[in-house]
Amino acid sequence: MIDLDGAAKSIAAAEQVQAKQFIMVSALNAGLTGNMVRQHETILCRETFMPDRLLRDSSLAYTILRPVV
Repeated sequence: MIDLDGAAKSIAAAEQVQAKQFIMVSALNAGLTGNMVRQHETILCRETFMPDRLLRDSSLAYTILRPVV
């Protein structure tokens, strides 16, 4: 598992080499948005939600694979 810092470094490195596609395996509940994130403002939530957000906000073409139950 890569933490938030590792995800940020990986995304930046992929941008630097102009990667054609970035594939991220996300975490369960990483798709929380808006109020749900504020209500679940924990270290785990930040570590799972923010990497996806960083990738969406990057210049990369990407695919996010998210597990479901």
